[in-house]
Amino acid sequence: MNGGASRRDPLVSVVVPMYDEAASVREAMRSVLAQSYSPVEVIAVDDGSTDRTAAIVREYAERYDRVRLLENRTNVGQTFARNRGAMVADGKYLVFHDADDVSTPDRIEKQVAFMERNPAVGVVGSGYFYRNELRGERTVRTRPTDDATIQRNLAREPMVNLGTSMYRWTALAETGLFEAPQLEGYDLLVRLAADHELANLPEPLYVYRVDDGSSSRRDEGRKKLGLVRQGVEAARTLGVGHRNLLLTT
Repeated sequence: MNGGASRRDPLVSVVVPMYDEAASVREAMRSVLAQSYSPVEVIAVDDGSTDRTAAIVREYAERYDRVRLLENRTNVGQTFARNRGAMVADGKYLVFHDADDVSTPDRIEKQVAFMERNPAVGVVGSGYFYRNELRGERTVRTRPTDDATIQRNLAREPMVNLGTSMYRWTALAETGLFEAPQLEGYDLLVRLAADHELANLPEPLYVYRVDDGSSSRRDEGRKKLGLVRQGVEAARTLGVGHRNLLLTT
């Protein structure tokens, strides 16, 4: 990776890991390409899809110079796919965008402005729109915005959601990329918290969708199983005490 961009506005690299997302990937790509902030490159990593996901994104890569498509020969998992995209990214900031979700048009602009004003912050997330069509649930979810509250509650759950996050490349260079095969965003967040401030913007800038075929739905079971284990590890790493696994303060 490269530590920045040779222009006044810093380049943002958006990595999109994909596996059998033909039904939703067009909308995700459109939401990234329609951002009000223009210095954006898109690195789509197809993880051995068996449907037309790669073919659909290839159309965008042929049409837009700022879109690249990387293809894994077999399905090796989102941790590898995210890391592969990150390793060829040129941006000062990185976003890992799920292929079945969408971002609001001003998402990147607002997060870049915040990161430029707050150089001690290693990652900034945001509130998000939660759409679970299986349950008929449509809500707006918010997260604490200040580092102290986020870190105090980090042992209970990931307080900065992966899809909403914008990472500073220099922070990732110091901490390392995704490592855990499960809840990889949570694991990375805990490691970042040891040496960097964490933040959220209060407004919802991302649409997190769960339906029968989404990657969010496919991962739901393993995430629940790994949540407690990762919380215990977070409590140990951050030294916040195991009571924080149960209490929000």
